[in-house]
Amino acid sequence: MLHYARAAVLALVTVTVPASAAQPADAPEQLLRELYAAHRPWADAPLDLSDPAVVARWFCPGMQRAFAHHDSVVAACPEGESCGLDFDPILSAQDYGDGADLGLRIALLPPPSQQMYAARFRLFGPEGEETELHYRLAQADRHWCIEDIVVPGPDGMALRQYLESL
Repeated sequence: MLHYARAAVLALVTVTVPASAAQPADAPEQLLRELYAAHRPWADAPLDLSDPAVVARWFCPGMQRAFAHHDSVVAACPEGESCGLDFDPILSAQDYGDGADLGLRIALLPPPSQQMYAARFRLFGPEGEETELHYRLAQADRHWCIEDIVVPGPDGMALRQYLESL
């Protein structure tokens, strides 16, 4: 009987608390899965990275300051000029597919990297080229947040450094 009562309570909690609640993720992989679930530009539902509340939900304080700097550069940009990001930093792309089959995989990178996770996905379905981004994560206020997004490779780029250099 006690087993059934526990199962009923668990089912009730599962039904009443949505998986994508506004609370920050408790596990690094969960944070990244929720990020990609929330960012859907192909459905006209991208994350608004110029909104401080959105940025605070996902990013650590240093990245929040970097995005605020980016926003001030964009606001001061002369009319007709291109200033700031010209690509989607979460997808590392200017164009994206229909989001039907990203095939998102998240994996902790081996040492010596610390709290670095690889996100691998295909913007244009299983036949498309794989994109890989490295996320440096940290805990702030007992919840995980993104410290930086790094494009791996010799010509790679760290988003935080790029935003701060604008």
